[in-house]
Amino acid sequence: MEHADWLERWREGRTPFHVDRVNPWLTRFAGRLDLAPGRSALVPLCGKSLDMGYLARQGVAVTGVDVAEEALRQFLATTECTAARQVNGAGIFLRAEPYTLVAADMLSLTAAQIGRFDIIWDRAALIALPPATRPRYMRRLLSLLKPAGRLLLVGMEYDSECMDGPPFSVSTREIKKLLGKSGQMELLAQEDLDADEPVCLHHDLPWIRESVYLITATVQEGEV
Repeated sequence: MEHADWLERWREGRTPFHVDRVNPWLTRFAGRLDLAPGRSALVPLCGKSLDMGYLARQGVAVTGVDVAEEALRQFLATTECTAARQVNGAGIFLRAEPYTLVAADMLSLTAAQIGRFDIIWDRAALIALPPATRPRYMRRLLSLLKPAGRLLLVGMEYDSECMDGPPFSVSTREIKKLLGKSGQMELLAQEDLDADEPVCLHHDLPWIRESVYLITATVQEGEV
């Protein structure tokens, strides 16, 4: 999806993909992330995800990134935070402890601009990207992890002949290929989605399977 289309969806309120609950995979596997005060988490392509609030309630400093500033403001409206707005070459920064929300292209941001993180929570970012963009995106994520940092990633698979995304079908094999030797991956769970899940309701697919991976960086990528 082009940036202009994404921005228009948020302006017009056409966001059926948003879910008004914390993602159950995050709460189920939070113990594998060592959430604790003083740690930091990145949520790429965050929209107005309530997952950011869950992470913050664990004492974690949360950075969310999305192209749409409107999405970030809608999230802040669910909190009692008042944000300070700053514009620089990297994007628009909305700072309101414990949140730093950045309106920018995720692929354009570097560690020098937003720092490195103990935790990255990718609930729907990789599967939103077309195949040609995924290698660069994965390199970007790994470059933003601290040594021994952990990436909790949710993947999705379905019959690609029925739909060509987004969200895209991304196999375990492809994720392993994207990681190469730069990360160790553990498959935590796989589950077929119920018919009442938003992605099932809005796409006529015979089956959709989600997989959850825990990835630990083994090599720190340079800035890309």
